[in-house]
Amino acid sequence: MASGQHSELVNRLLLRLGAHPRVRVFKRTTGFGLTVDGRPIKFGIPGGADIHGWLMGGRALEVEAKVGRDTLRDGQPAFRATAERFGVLYIEAHAASKSDADLDAAVERAYAAVEHALPPDARPR
Repeated sequence: MASGQHSELVNRLLLRLGAHPRVRVFKRTTGFGLTVDGRPIKFGIPGGADIHGWLMGGRALEVEAKVGRDTLRDGQPAFRATAERFGVLYIEAHAASKSDADLDAAVERAYAAVEHALPPDARPR
């Protein structure tokens, strides 16, 4: 999967979920770099989802974006299992392809899952 497709899905998820009045979402930053003196450093949470946030009522949210045949890997299954064990709403937003229709469908499925998870008194009126 090309990173541009993944980034596009993450950005669409951030825009759609972030517009919900009872949800706050943030892009999780991970990566690799060098310190000032040239030593390598990794940052981020191993296996962490692309997006994290909160639902009104206090529940935590994790959203992992996948496009095409991409699957959970490199610590992501363990992160998901731990998150779910602690009651976190974990969504794997999977687009079957890079087409606009598939990307939008993945976003709408994620939005519906969030709506379903909100307590009745926290849903928008």
